[in-house]
Amino acid sequence: MTIIETLVAITIFAMTIVGVMGAIVVSVDASSKINYEYTATNIAKSRIERLRYMDFNLLTNAVETNSLVDNQGVPSETGEFIRNTIVNANYGGNGHLIEVRVEVYYIYRGAQNNVPATMSLLLSDIR
Repeated sequence: MTIIETLVAITIFAMTIVGVMGAIVVSVDASSKINYEYTATNIAKSRIERLRYMDFNLLTNAVETNSLVDNQGVPSETGEFIRNTIVNANYGGNGHLIEVRVEVYYIYRGAQNNVPATMSLLLSDIR
């Protein structure tokens, strides 16, 4: 094997390694983003579950806008998640219905995602 053949083989090997490493980096990044999406969904679900058992007449007090929360949904100034709770009283013109919607955004690498994890619930005070 000549020096030229050896250099060509090393170049092909190096290009293959660079390609594989690029795929690994993209895979790790995608995995991290999926983890943030999953956590945001769980934060929204947890908030909805807590509000489900709240007194119907107090639900309008649950409104929150751009609240920073940690990965457990606990308010935190250093949280990586932004939670909004929207309460629509008199849903559809019916005073016995309230719609509650929770949106959770995540902050990944210093940027907020565009589409929130969203959960909603329609509650009634009719017994």
